[in-house]
Amino acid sequence: TAAPFIAGPKLYETTRDKFDAWLPQLAAVGEKARNRGLTLAYHNHWYDLLPLGGERPLDVMARQIGADLLSFEIDLAWTWYAGVAPLSLLKQLGPRVVSMHWKDIDRSRGTSITDHAVAPGSGVMNYPVLLPLLAGTTTAMGYVEVDRPSDGMAAARQGASVIRSVLG
Repeated sequence: TAAPFIAGPKLYETTRDKFDAWLPQLAAVGEKARNRGLTLAYHNHWYDLLPLGGERPLDVMARQIGADLLSFEIDLAWTWYAGVAPLSLLKQLGPRVVSMHWKDIDRSRGTSITDHAVAPGSGVMNYPVLLPLLAGTTTAMGYVEVDRPSDGMAAARQGASVIRSVLG
């Protein structure tokens, strides 16, 4: 099912009505996944945490679609980019968070929002402090992700090196 975030005049814009009309489709996909022994996990972006009709879309999803149908893969950098503390969101969603994308933000890199994504430890999110706090907040698995690296393997190695140095 296509998310409603491309319904507006610009990419990632939509209306609350279009978003609300899409939610039953998302729940139906979650039901199909559950019936096949799978877990549907929604991956957030920054726009999922910006108000839409007075509420954040991610909050609406969590409230209107049961935990048996929808889990979450939280992208820590996009959460931070939206002005939301990643630990607060993880605590709010609790065990519904089944995985995380670990990347960092460097606003001086590139011109688009995805250009700002860098390997953990290379930006402003302070992964050496954040990682131990994550370990005490969630059991969700984390994965290094960088949206537009010039060298994907180098970015993965760099992120893994930071993670290993902090978490052992």
